Amino acid sequence: LAFAVVLLIGAGLLIRTFTALRSVIPGFDSHNVLTMETALTGTKYDKTAGISLMAGQVLERVHAIPGVEAAAASSYLPLDGGLGLGFIIEGRPLTSGPAHGGAAWNYVTARFFDCFKVPLVRGRVFTDRDDAASTPVVVINQAMARQFWKDQDPIGQRLIIGAGMGPDFLQPPRQIIGVVGDARDAGLNSDPQPATFVPLSQVGDAYMALNNTFMPLRWVVRTRVAPYSQLGQVRSALQQAAGLPVSHVRSMDQIVA
Repeated sequence: LAFAVVLLIGAGLLIRTFTALRSVIPGFDSHNVLTMETALTGTKYDKTAGISLMAGQVLERVHAIPGVEAAAASSYLPLDGGLGLGFIIEGRPLTSGPAHGGAAWNYVTARFFDCFKVPLVRGRVFTDRDDAASTPVVVINQAMARQFWKDQDPIGQRLIIGAGMGPDFLQPPRQIIGVVGDARDAGLNSDPQPATFVPLSQVGDAYMALNNTFMPLRWVVRTRVAPYSQLGQVRSALQQAAGLPVSHVRSMDQIVA
């Protein structure tokens, strides 16, 4: 009887936790989003310019598929882990350590925020004009704006990302151009943490080569129809534009589940 009571209490707590997690607002829309990965191997993708060119060709083909609303490439997906990097706020004195703080870091192409319907709070998000020849830029989330700027406006401020992490991670000063809504990247049971986003085409060659050794490139496609119904056409677009096989195909609803 005592053992049954313990099991009953445990089951009740589990159900309550499950119900609470289902009611959490994740900060992004997971419905009708298809995701997949490609490994970037070979000398063709040794440099960021080659990857950026390939991504542009793939996404142009994917956007031409009927039923596709938005498509993008990124280094990480929401809830799927990620990398954190230290940063310095240019012009602000350091009180201790090599950086003012740390934040999640993700490189993305234009339309990434459209794919997940992450709202723009202030400023602007990336466009195709934010390329290697333009001013280095960064978009931050609300959690980062609240923590490091409080009642001030971060737009126009500059970040030096990768401070204290070594030459492969150190980046040129980036101008903050936008603030987007918070997403619960670390899990539905965790509060949103500071996050930074940079254009894929502006990532340094040294970091990109290091990242490609260990991590694939993620593709995200938002559709107006059932996402798996578009898989064949998206897979074909990747094969035709880049000759790359896809793997780890999942819907964003599956990742949330």
